[in-house]
Amino acid sequence: MNRLFRYLRFKWAVVCGTVLVLWGMMWIPSYQRPINGEAFQHWITIMQGVVYLDAQFDVSPNLARPFPNSLYTSSGVPITPYGRPLAFPMWLGALLLISLGFVPWFHWPQRFSLRTLLIFVTVVSLFLGLIICLSKN
Repeated sequence: MNRLFRYLRFKWAVVCGTVLVLWGMMWIPSYQRPINGEAFQHWITIMQGVVYLDAQFDVSPNLARPFPNSLYTSSGVPITPYGRPLAFPMWLGALLLISLGFVPWFHWPQRFSLRTLLIFVTVVSLFLGLIICLSKN
């Protein structure tokens, strides 16, 4: 059984590494031109090393701003029919993939105490409360 988990660790690390290489292959060209795509009825755009969800940009390199100026906020973020797009930098996704690749290699304790469970539930509830508080603003 221990041998099976070791093989699964290797396979999981290889899968995460492969996805990380593909992520980098999208990251580098995004500085030259926007990359648009549609997945799960949402537009995904990668531009200048930032991933935008629900924002579609023109792939023409001659346009500095693909939308008219009236559709931009004062900070330069475009407003789409869905509202403001969700944006996060590409390095955050790369960091997430790297950390997911290393998680199976940590030796976790076999048993958790009630105190550990309460601390975990408290941290998760604080995180969810923060998300709700930020989404209302």
